[in-house]
Amino acid sequence: IDQLKAEIARISALIAQLQSRLLKLRAGVPQEIQGIPTDFSFQKNLFYGITDQDVVYLKLVLENEGCLSGVKNTKWFGPKTKKGVQCFCQKYRDEISSFAGYSVRCSGLVGKGTRTKLNQLLGR
Repeated sequence: IDQLKAEIARISALIAQLQSRLLKLRAGVPQEIQGIPTDFSFQKNLFYGITDQDVVYLKLVLENEGCLSGVKNTKWFGPKTKKGVQCFCQKYRDEISSFAGYSVRCSGLVGKGTRTKLNQLLGR
């Protein structure tokens, strides 16, 4: 019984946290993602094969958006990260295309339009 009560309390806290996040998203409040410095913004293109600190932050956003899971937050932009970027692009394709100034193909490149959307989600 004590274990069940503890599990119910944990799940209730998680539900409250998710409800709070949902309200913030609906209100357009920028997301705070653990591990991303508050003064950070995406400024450069990111693509398959590179190694860069920005890739760590990209993976955190992709995970937060439900487009990536089970990947270590390394600096390497590998195949799973590419698939995560493609997922993110599909999710926000119209906005990313608008920011880029052309219809994006969702190839896995983090270019101008994707960077703009990432920064928008971070409130930057």
